Order: sequence, then structure tokens, then C-alpha cells
Amino acid sequence: MFRGLIARQARSILIDPYANAFMQDPAAPTNLPWALKDETVMKPGVKLKDEINNLNSYIESRKSESSKLESALAKKHNDYNDLRKQRDELQEERKYKRTWRNR
Repeated sequence: MFRGLIARQARSILIDPYANAFMQDPAAPTNLPWALKDETVMKPGVKLKDEINNLNSYIESRKSESSKLESALAKKHNDYNDLRKQRDELQEERKYKRTWRNR
């Protein structure tokens, strides 16, 4: 199923790399009314491979940022748990001192 989807998307990209829409007939040059009058100048230096690489770099940078945030969050969570543990120990100590004084 995924292979078919990827193949169809590749055919659509070959037909119109910028619009890249799912067309009714992927073999047709175009069946989109707006595309018949499209006068978009395709830049010679821009290739689909470059666009994909740029998108991939962006995704990788977001993954990196996400993992940094996750590790920072995990550290804060551990710090929070340590503080709760200290608080609980102090409360137990106070409770022990109160019971000791009342004897």
C-alpha cells in the first residue's frame, strides 16, 4: 500500500513538482483548470532534491531541539522528585520530633 502511495506521489511530483497535488489521472499532463494558464517560472537552480534536503534538515533540527527539550524536562522532573523526597524526609523528621516532645 505504501509503495503504491509513494509511486503515485512520485508521478504527481514529476507532473507538477510545485503543486504536487493528487490528480485524478496521474498520466495526464494536467487536468487542473488553473494549471492550464499557469505561467510560473521554474527556477533553474531549484531542484526537488534540494527542496527535500532542505525539508529534511529542518525536520532533523526540530528533532534535535525536541530531544534537548525532552532531556531538560526529564532533568526538571528528576529535580522535582528530589525536592519532594527532601520535603517528605523533613516532614517525617518534624513528625518524629513532635511525638518525641509530647512524651
